[in-house]
Amino acid sequence: MPRVIPGTGTVIAPAGVGSVAEKPVIKVFTIQLGRRRHNCHDTNAIADQRHMRYCDGPPIPRAETRMTSAQDCVFCRILSGDLPCIPLFEDDLTKAFMDINPVARGHALVIPREHAATILTVSVPALQAVAVTVQRIARAIDRALQPAGLSIVQANGPGAAQTVGHFHMHVLPRTASDDLRLNWHLTPGSLRDIEDAARRIRAAVTPP
Repeated sequence: MPRVIPGTGTVIAPAGVGSVAEKPVIKVFTIQLGRRRHNCHDTNAIADQRHMRYCDGPPIPRAETRMTSAQDCVFCRILSGDLPCIPLFEDDLTKAFMDINPVARGHALVIPREHAATILTVSVPALQAVAVTVQRIARAIDRALQPAGLSIVQANGPGAAQTVGHFHMHVLPRTASDDLRLNWHLTPGSLRDIEDAARRIRAAVTPP
């Protein structure tokens, strides 16, 4: 008989027998308890800042990673010009722009022009180019905003809180008291403040 693990919404149910030893095969799946919650890790929702008003709790973990194709990738649409961004720097292989859900003033993103979901699939030339641009943007942020420190964050898959299925790196200015945690919630920032930080960083970017 199926049984529910108390307090988790997880159901364990027999799903047949094994082919060799005739041992039961167990399937584990999850039922969402209570009222339906919005999944903060939904890629399409990330493009719509209004999704935050529907989020009443932490992101719901998913069992499998569903990475987007280039056609419906938010970052690929930014690269093609279909979606706007606040740019910082770009070259033949990479683009850097401001995160519109910043966890700190000057929070920037660096992406490859090549569409690759994670560090497991991005090509070596694209990865190397991203690293060079990350250093360039980090130096610009340090000169422009003079933070107490900088964190470089890169996540792969929903278990690591990756929200867009296109390899990217976060450049995060830090303060000694920011209490920044690894998995943060997306909170739309002030576009005026983001633009001001971007202007300062652009002015500090060194040419290739």
